[in-house]
Formats: sequence, structure tokens, C-alpha cells
Amino acid sequence: MSGVRSVPTWYRGTRFASTLEADWAATFDYLGWDTWQYEPEALELADGTLYRPDFYLAGQRVWCEVKGPHNERIGKPINLHKSLNYDEWDWHSKLVVILRPTGPGGRAVWEPASSSQDIILVECAECGHYCFMDYNGIWSCRHHFSVGREPNIPWKNGGTWFRSGDIDFRRAPRVRPRGVA
Repeated sequence: MSGVRSVPTWYRGTRFASTLEADWAATFDYLGWDTWQYEPEALELADGTLYRPDFYLAGQRVWCEVKGPHNERIGKPINLHKSLNYDEWDWHSKLVVILRPTGPGGRAVWEPASSSQDIILVECAECGHYCFMDYNGIWSCRHHFSVGREPNIPWKNGGTWFRSGDIDFRRAPRVRPRGVA
């Protein structure tokens, strides 16, 4: 164990297990992903164990696991990636992204669940949404599927892409709802 203790934090009516999770929710909101789901369901991994990832971004088909500066239990998101049989050339494959604490200059830091991936963030020129994407796979806006549109190639038509550490990280306000202990 790293000895780092998480501090439960409230944000947008949700009680998060840690301030880092709440901060990632605030960052999602900043990116326009206000439909994130916090610990929505337990998934069965290939080895039969159950695992509840921290976030699901349904509009992108992305599972996210928040990890502090340590790698405790890092095997679970890696096993989830393997259990999903991810195919970088399949439009419908779900990604697994590991979210880290803020980097230098207050920047958002993430990493792939597999060394064969290169996870970037793309702002689609066509629809204006940001989405995670595997640079080593199909270069397309993952948001288009959630709205029933044919995917396109976002940065070849003027879209912008960002690497881990290139965008601002937001902090959730440190307040408690009234009447909550």
C-alpha cells in the first residue's frame, strides 16, 4: 500500500471515493462530457472476478479508472482491456483509459491500459466534441456513434488532437451538500 489515503468528496450530487475522482468528473464536465457515469456497474473479467471501473463515458464507449501516483491494483483496468477483446480497427470496441493525478502546470494526465495503444484526446472539427481515441487504430470521433452519425476522420478535416498533459485539469469545488456528514 502507498500510504496515501483517499478523501471522499461530493461533486454534482455524487459522493466520490476520492478528490481525484471528483476532479476528473469536473474535468469531464469542462470537456463537455456531462453524461459521465460514476461506477455504473460491475463487470466480469475474463478470469471471473468482478470489477467496477470508476467511470463510463457512454457517448464514447470508454471505461476510465482513476489511479493516484501509485500502481496499486493496476492489473484490474489492464485485465478489463484484455477482457473486452479490444480491436483498434473496430468502430465499436470499448477503450479503457487510466486517469492519473494532475501533471506539471495543472494539466490532465492519462495513459492506455495496453502498451499497444496510444490514447489521445481529439476535438472533432465536425461536431465539436472531445473524445478519447486510440491513435494506433481508427482515427475517428467516437461521439458520432452515440448520436447516430457516421464517424469521420477528425483532425484530417481541421480537428485538433491532444496528448496526455496537453489540456487543463479542473478541480471540483471542495464543498459538502447541506445535511451531509
